[in-house]
Amino acid sequence: MRFSSAKARRKPGINVVPLLDILAIILIFMVVTTVFKKEEPIIKLQLPESGQAKPAEENPPAIIYVTKNKEVFLDSQPVQIEELPARLTAMAQERGQDFFVALKSDTDAPMGLFLKISEAAEQAGFRDLPVFTDPESGQAQP
Repeated sequence: MRFSSAKARRKPGINVVPLLDILAIILIFMVVTTVFKKEEPIIKLQLPESGQAKPAEENPPAIIYVTKNKEVFLDSQPVQIEELPARLTAMAQERGQDFFVALKSDTDAPMGLFLKISEAAEQAGFRDLPVFTDPESGQAQP
């Protein structure tokens, strides 16, 4: 005696809808947890080391970059030293009272260029010019 089933057997399959839900949740998680950094220009610098290096403050400064080839950039735009005081003054008026400027200079950049940039910043009203450095190798970071 054969027993036959009246129902036709279904083929096994994978339900894709729950997989799409999980994919959407993972995508949302990745977008929310991503840390957005201020874009830095593609300038190769070797920062000098310092035993007193501290992390940057929360309010990001406008950064003056100096390469070993004597190129000067204000944020990501090339600038001539003669134009620097006017550009810094305009940026200070635009960004408000909390605005300040910092310097990222290559280790091999000439000292004379650093002095010219320091004078240009002082002409624009910035008495202090913080300098980005790397912590000394072997020193623990706070």
